[in-house]
Amino acid sequence: MNVTFDRTALRVSVLMLSKDKSRYLRVASASVLESLLDELILIEPGSSDNSRIICTEIQSLNPKNVQLIIEIDFSPADGLNHGLENANNEIVGVLNADDWYLPGALDQVR
Repeated sequence: MNVTFDRTALRVSVLMLSKDKSRYLRVASASVLESLLDELILIEPGSSDNSRIICTEIQSLNPKNVQLIIEIDFSPADGLNHGLENANNEIVGVLNADDWYLPGALDQVR
């Protein structure tokens, strides 16, 4: 049996932990949001910098593509589990908030 997929129909949910990463959040988020097909799930467990404010701004500018989870977690793995529970797409990835995807990276994943 030969199964084919329509790549244009596949969507990616990217989980991003944001704790104390205010310096990097805008660039990392923009690298995910270059494609309107994809969902960014920002996980904010309680930063001591202004990460929560930046996450709220990113979400308000991209309400269809960004979920913001504000919930205390007990570890990075716990935070990622919160994000995974809320992912809506066929493919799930993780991006550290101090990293970014190269242009077209998620299209290649698709």
